[in-house]
Amino acid sequence: MAYDQIRINGAALGWGSIVTEIDDDLYEGYTDISFTDKLTVEKIFGQNRGQRPLGRTRGKYDVDDAKVTMLAASARLLRQKLASKSDSGKAYGTEEFTISIQGTEKDSDQVIDVMLIGCRVVGVGDSWSEGEGALKEEMTISVMSILRDGLALYEE
Repeated sequence: MAYDQIRINGAALGWGSIVTEIDDDLYEGYTDISFTDKLTVEKIFGQNRGQRPLGRTRGKYDVDDAKVTMLAASARLLRQKLASKSDSGKAYGTEEFTISIQGTEKDSDQVIDVMLIGCRVVGVGDSWSEGEGALKEEMTISVMSILRDGLALYEE
C-alpha cells in the first residue's frame, strides 16, 4: 500500500529541499523555474443518439518553453559553459543540455526527481532596478521532454 508522506520531520519539501544540476554541474543560483508538458488529444465523434464522444486519439505530446530565473552571476556561468561547447566557442543558444532537479530532506527516502531533456536556451531577459535585491536574469528554455520520477506523460 502506498503511503502519502507529505512531511519529513514535520517539514514539507520546499525550495530549500531542491538541488539543480545542468549536465552534472550543480547550480545554486536559481530563484525560480517553471515548466509544463501536455498531451493534446482530440475527441472522436460518430453517429449516436447521445452525441457523446466515441473515443479519443492518443494525443500529441508537447512541452511549453520553461522559464528559469537565475542570479546574474549563475546565468553568466551557464552561458559560458554552453558557449564553450559550441563550434565557435561563442554561441550559447545552440547547445543542448539536461536539467536535473532533485528534492529530498535529510533522513528521508522520499525523493522527487525531474529531468528536463533536450534543453536549449532560446531567450534571455534582464530587468535590473535599484534596490537591495541581487541582479537576476530570466532565460527561456526550449525543452523536448520531461520525466518526473522516471515517468513520462507520453508512451514511447
